[in-house]
Amino acid sequence: MTDPDYEQLLDEETKAFIAATKVYSPDRGQPPTIAEMRADYEAMCAGFAAPHPAGLRVENSSIANGHHALPVRWYRPVQGLNDSPVIVFFHGGGFVVGGLDSHDSICADLARDTGLPVMAVDYALAPEAPYPAALDDAMRAVSHVLEINDTPFIVVGDSAGAWLAASVAHKMRPTEPRLIGQILIYPTLGGDITTGSYKTHANAPLLRTEDIIWYGQQFLGTDQPYRRIGPLVETDFDQLPPTVIFAAACDPLYDDGPEYAARIRTAGGRAVCITEDGLVHGYLRGRYQVKRIKDSFARIAAAGRALADRRWPYS
Repeated sequence: MTDPDYEQLLDEETKAFIAATKVYSPDRGQPPTIAEMRADYEAMCAGFAAPHPAGLRVENSSIANGHHALPVRWYRPVQGLNDSPVIVFFHGGGFVVGGLDSHDSICADLARDTGLPVMAVDYALAPEAPYPAALDDAMRAVSHVLEINDTPFIVVGDSAGAWLAASVAHKMRPTEPRLIGQILIYPTLGGDITTGSYKTHANAPLLRTEDIIWYGQQFLGTDQPYRRIGPLVETDFDQLPPTVIFAAACDPLYDDGPEYAARIRTAGGRAVCITEDGLVHGYLRGRYQVKRIKDSFARIAAAGRALADRRWPYS
């Protein structure tokens, strides 16, 4: 299959963002180690990060989860209301890289632009802690929020973090009315890697289908063959909270977004998938360099405000 013409699909700002991102993945002459991947990723995220906006209180803390402490970071708008819904944010990184620092600037801006407190979760990473460790941490983080705040909450995540957010929603929906929404940004949700966008955009900039398979193997355990796992493998999509999805058009994961939204709607729920044309996987970092990304981030924040207000402004 011939690859799409990304020279035509991407604007100059987005192509410059991609080039700047690739600077942080040096050719070492051999595949990087996990430690090198993590160091490169953190350096790349730091290279795009912006200072915290004014008007936020940022605090690190931890949650007891069995025999280990689960680090979290709170971003609280100084002018925020005490009973505001809370955003619980799960970072992307293929379940292998990333943490509180990689998405620090994103979470700070999300708190500023929504006016809502955000709690970022530093869940356990694979391959050292394979499935279901990250999901266990995600569930514990949400339980902690409910213990300390008797307020509604919204789960938000990008990429692998969106997988965690949606998985939390599937687990909690029958019994937890305080879960009032989910926002999934270029999500991986366990789609069929042999069809659709996984084939069309198999060699897309910044994420290839073969990368998705590799990350999936790390997540499952390196001695396990790749298999589909996640929300799209489920059969019950009833009673899920209102869901807003942002899917990058030039991303092998693209089809996961509209497919998940369609299944929720078929089950009688509210869901919308917004296609971000001309954008690639991992685009959030470029919101200060690329107008298309800045506009998408504004739509993401607007979705957070709408869900917090129990509004559904989508047709």
